[in-house]
Amino acid sequence: MRMSRRLILAAAACTLCAMGLGYATLAADAKQINLVGGAIWNGNKHRADFKAALTPTGDKQYDVVYTVTWDKATTTWKGTMKGELKNGVVEGTGVMPNTGRTFIFQAKAVDGVLIGKHWETTGGKKKLTGDIGLKPG
Repeated sequence: MRMSRRLILAAAACTLCAMGLGYATLAADAKQINLVGGAIWNGNKHRADFKAALTPTGDKQYDVVYTVTWDKATTTWKGTMKGELKNGVVEGTGVMPNTGRTFIFQAKAVDGVLIGKHWETTGGKKKLTGDIGLKPG
């Protein structure tokens, strides 16, 4: 089972690298950390571009401003992120304005590249919506 998880993670990394994500490192003393990447909504294979500006609020905790471009329309979401951005598990949320929805993601960071899954909540119900990849940039 552990080997199949590695293969799935490797396949996801290859897919997201094809979207323009690559290897990068994080500055340990950064006051603001910027991440860039994308997310794919599995229901329609639609891609959105993501930028995340992280402001440290504590040990491995951040306030985040997400800038999301979907079909040439750009929106800004505010949220939080926590976890080890270089090598570890990272979780984040963002409130999607005027929708009543919250964006949630969980990712594994390897050498500063985050690969994971995202969900949305509508009416309080959490629904898996696709894959996400972010890197420093």
